[in-house]
Amino acid sequence: MIYLVSYDLVLMPQPPFPFLPHPAHPLYQELQQLKGSRSWWHFLDKTWLISTEESLGDLVKRLQQHLGPTDKLLVVKLHSEYAGLLPPEAWEWIAERMSAGELVK
Repeated sequence: MIYLVSYDLVLMPQPPFPFLPHPAHPLYQELQQLKGSRSWWHFLDKTWLISTEESLGDLVKRLQQHLGPTDKLLVVKLHSEYAGLLPPEAWEWIAERMSAGELVK
C-alpha cells in the first residue's frame, strides 16, 4: 500500500520535544527511517508518500508516538486517482508504484 503522510508540528515547548528544529524532531527521524521500507517519496514539505505493507492503523501508531499533544497528523491510503503540480520524477515514482499494483484500486 501507498500512504500519504502529512503532518504539522506545533512549535511550542511540549515535553519531551521542546523547540526541536524540524529535522531533529522525532517524527521526522521516524519518517527518515521509513526509507528502509519498500519505498518512500518526499517532494513536499511535511508530506511523504510511503510504500509499506504496514496497515493504516499500525503506521499511524508508529508515527503518533513521536507527536506532541498539539501536533497534527493525517495518513491516507492513496488511490489510483491523483493530480497536482509536481516535478516529473514525482509522477514517475507514483506511476511506477501504480503499475506495480501498490495503489488501492
